[in-house]
Amino acid sequence: MQKIIIFVESIFNKRDYHRYGLDIIIDNGFHVEVWDYSPLLRPKYFNNYSPPDPVNFKGYYLINNKDDAEKMLLKLSSYDTVVWSLSMNASTVFILTYLLNNDVQYGVIRLGALPQLQIPIARKFLIMIKRKIKTLIQSPYKTQIIPSKIYPPSFLIIGGSSYHNTTKYGIVEQTKLINAHALDYDRFLEEKHNDRDAYDYLGEYIVFLDEYAPYHPDVITRKKPDTMREIYFITLNKFFDYLEEQLKMKVIIAAHPRSNYKSIGNPFNERVILFGQTVSLVKSSKCVLAHSSTSLNFANLYRKPVIFLTHYSYSRIFRYWIVTIASAFGKKPIELSEEFPLKLERELIVNNEKYDSYKEKYIKETGTPETPIWEIFADYLKESKFSRDK
Repeated sequence: MQKIIIFVESIFNKRDYHRYGLDIIIDNGFHVEVWDYSPLLRPKYFNNYSPPDPVNFKGYYLINNKDDAEKMLLKLSSYDTVVWSLSMNASTVFILTYLLNNDVQYGVIRLGALPQLQIPIARKFLIMIKRKIKTLIQSPYKTQIIPSKIYPPSFLIIGGSSYHNTTKYGIVEQTKLINAHALDYDRFLEEKHNDRDAYDYLGEYIVFLDEYAPYHPDVITRKKPDTMREIYFITLNKFFDYLEEQLKMKVIIAAHPRSNYKSIGNPFNERVILFGQTVSLVKSSKCVLAHSSTSLNFANLYRKPVIFLTHYSYSRIFRYWIVTIASAFGKKPIELSEEFPLKLERELIVNNEKYDSYKEKYIKETGTPETPIWEIFADYLKESKFSRDK
């Protein structure tokens, strides 16, 4: 039985098990394993974060150190396929080198691209200078290594036209582009089979796409979060109060998949927080509130009006992302530090031209299969295995 090994560097959970389509791949006759390199590549994150929905299964392995990694790599053969969801940097060169030396085919997932980050030119130049200085200080005698130049991927799973012109990942002529779509589109396809509205009890409502901003697991590896809890929740709740009064609808919180409000309590003034239900919550909502969440894909697919929210106290990079995504939707973010009221009629307009463009570039191209990503991938593997056996 051909073995598929998924390399990840974040603690695997139930959501990941579903998103990576493990059941679909298994049902197609493949043996699947997940090798989690987070203890080796992201030890601070691994030691300080516990997912709210942990999962364990027979094929899940933690790679605790380089010795573990080398022992596991020895188990691979030329009939195995690796799905690479690791960073491409000097710390992973030894892994790619082993795959090359043992003729193990691997591919990279590039699903759900985002618009190019809008950073003012002066700020962009300053960031570039700082990075150059940091590189020189940390490794003055080393040249930058691009691992995929060592061993280009056999395949690239892409979603959206923005990936077609990419020059990254060491792609060569022989690299197979597997045209799929953003991971969120699989959830959209699943929701098509659910005609029942499970949220009638809420009445008409607005949904906020939570990003767990002050507590997001990525904060563990940074010096400081993108927001300060004290200011963040006060200003959000003030706006939610205003919007509820103006639109006569409740604001419901679609919890971030890596959030854990059981441990920190409800910071949204006791508003309803629902976990693991984002796609259906967006589908049944009248309006979406967001910063720069990737779950805005659902707002796009269901053609929901979006109100983008920002605050001067957020980190620069967070504010830049909010402006970037808002612009792609044809909107400008609302500055929460300023006084209300707002022209809500303008905020509730959907720019269909912008939504169409966003979907084509970053979610799903016209004409690609209306099939789950991992079914598309399984079909590729069957053809690939046949050609290799020949």
